[in-house]
Parts: sequence; structure tokens; C-alpha cells
Amino acid sequence: GRKMTEGGIAQLYVTGSDNSKLQVATVPTFESIMLGFEADVDGKYTIEFALSDHWTTEELYLRDLATGTSERVAKGGSYTFQAKKGDSGTRFSLSASGTPGEDESAKIVVQATDEGKIAISNNSNRNCTISISNTAGKLLQSLEVKAGDGDEVESLPKGSYVVRIQNAVVSDARKVIVD
Repeated sequence: GRKMTEGGIAQLYVTGSDNSKLQVATVPTFESIMLGFEADVDGKYTIEFALSDHWTTEELYLRDLATGTSERVAKGGSYTFQAKKGDSGTRFSLSASGTPGEDESAKIVVQATDEGKIAISNNSNRNCTISISNTAGKLLQSLEVKAGDGDEVESLPKGSYVVRIQNAVVSDARKVIVD
């Protein structure tokens, strides 16, 4: 989904192919993506890395395009850098290497699609149960997605949702933003 920018705070976002600003959490999979950063004031900034378990079979790297520094992204790690208000928004690239196909959780892709829709692609060989809740924890919908199949939940109002994925080997929760 599109990034809703706010004044007076630092902004991190994915740069779309059309130079649009997208929310970082809405990118389900990638080879390499551009991350923009806009400083609200001159100074030192720190990005703290919080990775979900489905990234354990891949190595992620953050490349600072302003300094040429490459940093491996690890759960609980961080990267500190200097930035000035008005610097170019094209600051970082994020790339992955490894074999996500070995991880069952990574084979189940959940993403916001067209307005008011969440799409689920179950590329694993196990059926899974999908539960969609609002951020207050109220269950809105539950469905089963068969192995190798997909489904779509429609007519969701704009907002943030928690999508829980469960089967014999996967128990995962993901945040999805519909706009």
C-alpha cells in the first residue's frame, strides 16, 4: 500500500518502480528493493531490524547508497547513519540471498491487493487456516486455503489487519495494511 507521510518525523519507505512511496511492511517478497529515507532534522539515525521467522533461511543485506556500506540484516541488529534534512530520498537498497523455498512460512504469501482486498497464495504442500482480525483482536473472517491454491478476502475497509496463518508446521502472524 501507499506510504502515508507525516511532517516532523523521519520517514522510511519502499520506492516503487514509478518512484511512489510504499509502506515497508507491504512488500511480501523481493529480489532487491529500494528504500527511501527522509530525515526530519540533521543528525544520527538508527534503523533497528525486527525480522519474522520466515527470513531465517535467507540472508538480507542493507546497502547504504550514500556511503557504500553494506550491512547484514540480523534479527535484533541495527544500522546507524548520518542524514540531513533535504538529502536525496533514495538512500538504501535491500537485497536477499538464500533459499526461501525451504521455509514453509515463506511459501505462504499474504498481501493487500486492490482496494479492500487481501490475497493469500499458499505455495506450500499443506492446507492452511487463515484468520483475519482487526488490530483490536476481533476475528473478522476465517478461511481454509488449500495447498498450492490461493484465495482473496474482499470488501475490507481501509486499515491495518492481523493475518494469522496456521497449519501442521506454520504458526505465523503478519500485519497487512489495506488502503
